[in-house]
Amino acid sequence: LKATCEEKVAADFETCSQQQDFWKLSAGQLARILKREDLVVSREEAVLKCIFNWLKISKDRNAFLAMLLQLVDFQSVSVDNLLRLGSFNLSSPNVDELHREVHEALRVR
Repeated sequence: LKATCEEKVAADFETCSQQQDFWKLSAGQLARILKREDLVVSREEAVLKCIFNWLKISKDRNAFLAMLLQLVDFQSVSVDNLLRLGSFNLSSPNVDELHREVHEALRVR
């Protein structure tokens, strides 16, 4: 049942991520969905938006930022959005991981 639910969320990720119950997902559940080969998103920015919104639910979630950022395809994020992310300030000790990912994505372009 869990796998079926995760498959449905992956297939309609952007719509599902706007639902109230989506924010109840654990870090592990969210990571499993983001890892899926069949994850459907219009743009990778939707994944980032989802991660940041999920983090806002509780400061305890900030500990998972680095793990979740590893699941983002930063090469698919537009240069403009990478530059915005590079100046993004989070109240998280893991903000360096975001800046590292952004810097690497910009470096290879």
